[in-house]
Amino acid sequence: MIPGVGEFPVQMIGIQLYAFGDVFLKPEVDLVSVWKQRNGLLNSSLKHPFFESHRYHDLDQCAKVADILDFKNSNAMSTTTPERITLGKLRKDLLEQFNLERGLGYTIKQFLLRPRRAVEEYLYENRSPYIKPLSFLLLTTAVATFLMVQFVISKNQPDINSVQPKEWQQIPDLFKPGLKLLITGIQKYFNLYYLSNLPGVALGCYFIFRKKFDYNLAEYFVINTYIFSIQGIIFLLNIPIFANDLNVPIGSMLSVAYFVYAYQQIFRQNFWRTLLYCLIVYMIAQVFNLFWAGLFILWGIFFG
Repeated sequence: MIPGVGEFPVQMIGIQLYAFGDVFLKPEVDLVSVWKQRNGLLNSSLKHPFFESHRYHDLDQCAKVADILDFKNSNAMSTTTPERITLGKLRKDLLEQFNLERGLGYTIKQFLLRPRRAVEEYLYENRSPYIKPLSFLLLTTAVATFLMVQFVISKNQPDINSVQPKEWQQIPDLFKPGLKLLITGIQKYFNLYYLSNLPGVALGCYFIFRKKFDYNLAEYFVINTYIFSIQGIIFLLNIPIFANDLNVPIGSMLSVAYFVYAYQQIFRQNFWRTLLYCLIVYMIAQVFNLFWAGLFILWGIFFG
């Protein structure tokens, strides 16, 4: 018998200790072999109070036994009758994939009304009430892009293959294949074009505020990911307003206004200083966009 087992509570992780008699009562059991056989099924980081006792010193063996306990525990729980599949359950499962059931409304509310508090809470206190930043961004960008392409770009963007305005005639023929590829790419992959701004914005934000705040580059990326997501929602809500109109700048202006507001709240600067910082961040992001646009143009020149 493993020394000290009898001195610990009988109830562990919801299952009686006697259920693990083959492990505890047979010291000849090769725990390493059992652990290796089941390793493909085990991926647990649970810590059991039993193995944290000072009376049990073989930490490596404790970890192996803990994994076996988790394996048995998962097998015991898997014997329960699964929940019946209903439309409500399917909806719940779908929402849980993006943490939308609990996190979406709270995330939107916090970043709209209290962006600084939202950042502090997510980075340093409790992340569970918030939807994950990348899931949030991909969701809002996908929906906004679909509606943007369907109701705005497809109606208001002329076909460069059939329409030849005077400006297009003035462009040297050498650059036309690359520009066609760039414009077509933006139309088809507007979501990627929009997301390509994010790394540049995060990097610019890091350069400007790195001496004022103790955020690292990844944290600036997360902050701007949430800001981009809210901008996507604002833009999304304004699509019905200008779907049949050329008044697209309304949605863009509202998105920019939120961008300035969020920066002012999060980084605690006055309005004019915040506006200046936002312009610098925007210019850094445009450098990234020019880089990608240049790659498209070069690709069109050599392979178009």
